[in-house]
Amino acid sequence: MARMDHARLHPSRGRRLCGPGHGASEHALVPEPFLIVGLIATIRRLLVLTAEFARLVESNTAAFRAAMVELGLLTVMIVALVVSLVVLKRHSEHGSRREEGAPRLQ
Repeated sequence: MARMDHARLHPSRGRRLCGPGHGASEHALVPEPFLIVGLIATIRRLLVLTAEFARLVESNTAAFRAAMVELGLLTVMIVALVVSLVVLKRHSEHGSRREEGAPRLQ
């Protein structure tokens, strides 16, 4: 913890703590962490909804039907988020291969 406080006081040292190629020097917004957080939140909601199913079955059919629709939408969201992560991972692998093989301009 003291290391992070020290890093906040000295920005140049904070950049070194992030490691090469990461952190403040890159200035790029990467979508993968946001997709992973969305995937975790969606799975969490799916688990909460399935835990409530016993109560919903005993209640009226409108609440159960709404829960089933939500369950279907959550499933579609999970599939879409996983596909997005896979596509981004493949895209970044192809991009890094192109950069390695491309001649550098000086």
